Amino acid sequence: MSTPLLIVSSVMDEDGLSVFHVADSDGRLELVRQNGGVKQPFYFDVHPNGKMLYSINDPDGETLVAAMTFDRESGAMELINQQSTQGPYPCYVEVDPTGKAVVAANYNGGSVISFPIEDSGALGDAGTFIQHVGSSIGPRQGEAHAHCFKISADGRFAFAADLGTDQVMIYALDAAEGTLTPGEQPFARVIPGGGPRHFTIAPNNRHAYVINEIGNTVTAFDYDAERGLLLEQGTVTTIPEDFDGVTHTADLCLTPDGRFLYGSNRGHDSLAMYAVDAETGALEPIGIESMGGPSPQNLTMSSDGRLLFVALSTSGKISSYRIDQGTGALMLTHQIDVPSPMCSKLV
Repeated sequence: MSTPLLIVSSVMDEDGLSVFHVADSDGRLELVRQNGGVKQPFYFDVHPNGKMLYSINDPDGETLVAAMTFDRESGAMELINQQSTQGPYPCYVEVDPTGKAVVAANYNGGSVISFPIEDSGALGDAGTFIQHVGSSIGPRQGEAHAHCFKISADGRFAFAADLGTDQVMIYALDAAEGTLTPGEQPFARVIPGGGPRHFTIAPNNRHAYVINEIGNTVTAFDYDAERGLLLEQGTVTTIPEDFDGVTHTADLCLTPDGRFLYGSNRGHDSLAMYAVDAETGALEPIGIESMGGPSPQNLTMSSDGRLLFVALSTSGKISSYRIDQGTGALMLTHQIDVPSPMCSKLV
């Protein structure tokens, strides 16, 4: 079995995609290579075959999603082609589990888009472009702001968390064609003013969660995987009740066994930790872990659930944590300097 690699994107004009070797069981990182090819790669995803990478980038307002080859042995990447996301400030991209389609979200444009993946790995012309409409009660919610576009494990549905409308939009995905259509349930709502940012589905396919950037909360849903339906279950806070500073959530992730969930706070600069009820999916707060630096932007979990990598974007660091398998508690093991890290993925 090959040694895990951690790919990290940084918002830089040059060498914005770094590849690290995960050198030991404590998550120590060693730089393998830095890659250019795209400017200001904000977020990316890796093809299921591990040989392709798709990155959103916004050089000079061009709003692009790029297809790149990835050589695991050398860490080298090479640009194949790019397509326009057709909306300002793309912020999220994901490859479907079959490796046949890519979806992306445009934050400022409040829109989502899909692309078929050609046999060469190149991106085909856009399959579907959908403009979100609506608003909510918060000062940043005067219009739609699509912030995340997450595909279900079976590849049949795609969920777009829209910060501006307080909705999780639900789409049926035809990966073979690279197209989207509104789901049977067009959307699920969160508490007004919440500002949904990132969305994830539990490994058991029975529950789902969205972290709300403005409200600093996590909303739990019951999930009908057969029909792609979400039923709001409850909402919990990510910050202490007595905290009165400015803070906004960023990312969330579940352990592979679904027992623990983590959500990041930028401003409070911490991770909120929860135990997940195996039957109901309800979240029980078990602690808040200080990150020791500002802006925990992105969370990446190892496939065995023993390591958590945290990208501290303002601090310019990637922190490695070991996860206690019994309690879900975190222990900092290593930290490395990386300029403006925004997203990381293990391959």
